[in-house]
Amino acid sequence: MEGRPDRRPAPRTRHGRQEDRVLKVVTVAAGLAFPHAAQAIRITRRTRPLAGGRWQTAASYAITSLAFGQATVAELQQWIRGHWQVEALHWVRSPGVPGPVA
Repeated sequence: MEGRPDRRPAPRTRHGRQEDRVLKVVTVAAGLAFPHAAQAIRITRRTRPLAGGRWQTAASYAITSLAFGQATVAELQQWIRGHWQVEALHWVRSPGVPGPVA
């Protein structure tokens, strides 16, 4: 697996919290369960309230069929964030529709 270095920009401030995102992109070899996958991506997000407190860390994973050099890390990050914005709309519920039952 050939990896790119982590990109660590300064934490951003939005929605009442500090947020730090790091993408790690690696080229994958054959044998992955997704036949057209060329790269695997790990997104590590750290957040904490602006008032201070402990950082909370969460990791997400993605795959892409784009080969190394077809997209920059910044472009991948922008596409992934755009996808999350669309996914967030799926969580908007009508007042008459009940939510999931635990």
